Amino acid sequence: MEDKELILLEATAEKIDQAQRSYGNNRTYSAEDVKKVLLGDETLKQKINDELKNASSNSTATSFDGCRAKAFISCAKEIRIADDLIQRQMLNIRHLQRSLDAIDMKSRIIKRMDLEIKHIEQDFIALVHDSEAG
Repeated sequence: MEDKELILLEATAEKIDQAQRSYGNNRTYSAEDVKKVLLGDETLKQKINDELKNASSNSTATSFDGCRAKAFISCAKEIRIADDLIQRQMLNIRHLQRSLDAIDMKSRIIKRMDLEIKHIEQDFIALVHDSEAG
């Protein structure tokens, strides 16, 4: 899940930087800056939005949210790949859990069978003792 988030954060920062460069501004934003905005840093978001609005020749996007949307579209394939990997890992975990459950169940069955054998042996000993006494 973190991989997907990082892909999107990096792509969003890249789209913002592309928009900044089209305006001639060499200021760069990192994935951490994007994360700060997503966590509620309204001041940074407003600063980015203002810089993007000033970039009149900007063909990428004119707002932080626009850059994020374009980033999502541009990295959808990578996100799908990450989703597939996550789903495969979840499937592997489920199979492992089933195997562990089967191993645990087998040990319980063996213990129960041992107890049944012990009970049968005790019944047999009692039966032999009763037949000898009678």
